[in-house]
Amino acid sequence: EALIDTEQSLKMVRQSLLDDMPEDFYSIDLMSAYASLGTIIGEEVGEETMKIGVLGTGSIVQKVTKTLQQMPQVECYAIASRTIERAEQAAAEYGYKKAYGSYDELLADPEVEAIYIPLPNTMHCEWSIKAMEAKKHVLCEKPLAPSEEVAKQMAGN
Repeated sequence: EALIDTEQSLKMVRQSLLDDMPEDFYSIDLMSAYASLGTIIGEEVGEETMKIGVLGTGSIVQKVTKTLQQMPQVECYAIASRTIERAEQAAAEYGYKKAYGSYDELLADPEVEAIYIPLPNTMHCEWSIKAMEAKKHVLCEKPLAPSEEVAKQMAGN
């Protein structure tokens, strides 16, 4: 059973993204997103822990992991790469419990409740949508989308 109403959360996040986004800027400030994530998790989860999965093993994952590990309601649970070897290496280095050799495998894990997407910009739309379709909460690295059209596609408009 989900701790957070994913459908409602997605609608609220999608709408707030479109409401707050200047017409010429389609990105979310990562530090603001961390603060928001901490607030959302704290309010919605309470004393329980939300399991986070990370798609990718790029250099920013180390910074993000350190930040996430400082949030008492977050468990850095799973990490995925295009190869199982890289995923296992990152899991061992950063303290993730599970490693996956594909992004789809991580999205299929029912234990993972939220996804962080630090993939190359050209992959943000595809994997954000796939994560939302898998009923996961999404925290996407900036830029969220390269255009208003793509941002609206991601928001389901």
